[in-house]
Amino acid sequence: MRSMLTSFTWAEVPGVFLAYLLIIAIPTALAWMGAAWLAKKSGERIAFGHMIFVFVAAFLICFCTLAWTLEGEYDYSPWQVFCSGFAMVILTASAMMRVPAPTLNLLPTWWAAVAGYALCWSIIAGTDDTTGLWGVGLIFLLLGLIAGVGVVVWLTLAIRKLLLDSAA
Repeated sequence: MRSMLTSFTWAEVPGVFLAYLLIIAIPTALAWMGAAWLAKKSGERIAFGHMIFVFVAAFLICFCTLAWTLEGEYDYSPWQVFCSGFAMVILTASAMMRVPAPTLNLLPTWWAAVAGYALCWSIIAGTDDTTGLWGVGLIFLLLGLIAGVGVVVWLTLAIRKLLLDSAA
């Protein structure tokens, strides 16, 4: 196995973080501020510790599954992508089942998973790419993450409400 971070240099990190800031961090901050405003308005609490856990776990999922490739290959193998996606489904579904005030915390949970995974992928791809096309890959990754994690979050919320309604 070969690490994807073999050509890592600290000189590339500021550019990666700038792109991350512009593409991901600003929308994430806006989503969290909107959720905080709704929480204040409704008297509920945002589960910030829960969101930080989801962010870090998504980062670690990406790092553990995609930070390396098999010898002689430069693409991810299908089972790496499958394991990464499966772990993200488990993470977001379990996070939505355990979070207090799930309707209020839906958007922050969603964005924490997307932002954590995308940050790790940005570091892996951005520090290894010499063409600058990793930014385009980040956009496509975000489109897939937003759609995929969004479906899991909404389905889990619906299942949670269905289970709570049937238990009552």
